[in-house]
Amino acid sequence: MAGNVPVNPLFGIAWELIINTAPDAQGNSTQVTAYSKDYTFEGLEIQFEVSQSVGSYNNGFWFADIAIFGLNGPTTNLVITQGMTVRLDAGWQNGQPYGTIFEGTLYQPLWERVDGINYKLTLHCIVGLLEQVNNFCAFSIAGGATQRDIVARMASTALNPLDASNVNIPAANLTASSRGEVIFGQPSLYLEQIGKETQTSFWFSNMAINIQSLLTAQTNVPTISYNANTGLVGTPQQTQDGVLIRVLLDPRLQLAGQINLDPSVTIAQLPRMQNTFPTVLDKDGNYGIMGLTHRGDSRGNVWQTEAIGVTYIGSKLALLNPS
Repeated sequence: MAGNVPVNPLFGIAWELIINTAPDAQGNSTQVTAYSKDYTFEGLEIQFEVSQSVGSYNNGFWFADIAIFGLNGPTTNLVITQGMTVRLDAGWQNGQPYGTIFEGTLYQPLWERVDGINYKLTLHCIVGLLEQVNNFCAFSIAGGATQRDIVARMASTALNPLDASNVNIPAANLTASSRGEVIFGQPSLYLEQIGKETQTSFWFSNMAINIQSLLTAQTNVPTISYNANTGLVGTPQQTQDGVLIRVLLDPRLQLAGQINLDPSVTIAQLPRMQNTFPTVLDKDGNYGIMGLTHRGDSRGNVWQTEAIGVTYIGSKLALLNPS
């Protein structure tokens, strides 16, 4: 007699793409929306890959490649401009989970005709260019200032000011400078140094800087548990970077968030060989999220989230100071 077959609680993909054009001379902007959030009509085909990781990898940048097929000519001409703000929401039609998986600036729009028939508009978006590469800080700060004071001043006085409301450096890790300092250059030059001094990691979100200690479990963020009945896809794999975990697309997952793998979940482990040091597995199945990739194709088979999870010992220390 066949056993019980797990019932997938997630069905019917849902997505919404919102594009705000840059303001014109009069300060007016236009909003373009494409979506497919219910069964009343068939939306345009969309494909996307969104990836983000902590500062030790890719300088904490947030990348998104979003392709839309069959967009009409006038709308394409309207949005094929640099500097627009792009937001992509995705999830499931039965309610939850559904939410934002990317919000940031369009770096490069690409238009092409595929196979001589289909029109494809690709939006190559990057969060981190305005926030870091095209940003600059120049100020002096008095002696006695802590790293938290420096970050707050840097965020508020930068050429492109940043929201610093998600800067959370533990008080125990702060030290006061013995003399005044001059801050001059790109923010990341100082964020990397502050990260080493305070054992924290940084990453960028839309016009915002995030700093957090990732060496211990967080009590102020939810832990999302996965097994075969709640969205886990395939078998998690132990890698040199951490445990690679694939789940049905879940916008609730965020950097510095926490995943719990049910005790019933098997992890494919790396063979132990001489001179190799695979990341440590957690006996309770708890992992901090150090990297995220969302992939989707509204007319294909892919609608998944891929997370790199590491334990709260060893692995995170390696991520903070990669050699």
